[in-house]
Formats: sequence, structure tokens, C-alpha cells
Amino acid sequence: MDGIRSTALDTDDELLDEVISLLHAANKPGLWLIFLDEGKRLCQTLIPIDGIPTVPGPGEDASFAPLLDWLADGEGAASVVFVIERHGDARTTAADVAWARCLRTAAGIAELPVRGQIVLHDTGGRWLAPDDYL
Repeated sequence: MDGIRSTALDTDDELLDEVISLLHAANKPGLWLIFLDEGKRLCQTLIPIDGIPTVPGPGEDASFAPLLDWLADGEGAASVVFVIERHGDARTTAADVAWARCLRTAAGIAELPVRGQIVLHDTGGRWLAPDDYL
């Protein structure tokens, strides 16, 4: 298989390196949905979502879940990686925590496993550990 789907991303380090090689560092605030197939390979489409509020509003998780489910189904995804893109340093912010909780809940409603969540900041990216937002 050629292109973006050819390499299995078995470890957290491999996945983070791949995301950083594709997205580099924060450009503008937003979210990225990165779907993985059952072989832990990137699906064909990286989905940017621009124009998001600083923090999600009430019920945002429930309203986002059907779209997430539809997109994952269209990609043949087995899991999702959420990338929270924002300016600033690598430190976890209250907004990161709010978005991570919202996205985790939306994925739960959609019954889509979350492979992980990454914060893409001014100088690169880092994993957002579940302990940071659960």
C-alpha cells in the first residue's frame, strides 16, 4: 500500500513523530482529527477544524459525536487521534483540559476508541496524558 497508510504506528513515539512531521507546529488555533485503521496506519484524510472557541460550550461533546461517528465511518477508522492546535508553550492549559474532556466524551458517545490526544504548540507537539484531563 502506498502513501500515508503504508506504515503502522505502533508506539506513542512513532505516532507523535508522524503527527509533528505532518503538522510541524501550531499555525492557528483549531483541532485536527487523525484517524487510524485497524493496522494502526493513518487513514487517507487529516481533518482540520478551524474557528473553534477557546473552550467548548455546554453540550458540545454530544453535538460533535454524530459528526465524529460519520467521519470515522467514512474513513474506515478503528480509532482517532485528536490534535489540539494552539499558540503557546508545551504546558497544559485549562483550555487544553476542557477540549480533551469534550473530545474524549464525544468519542465515547460515538463508540470510537481514542488512540490519544496531542497538543500542537508553537515549537512542536506533545502527548496530553489522560492524567492531565481525567
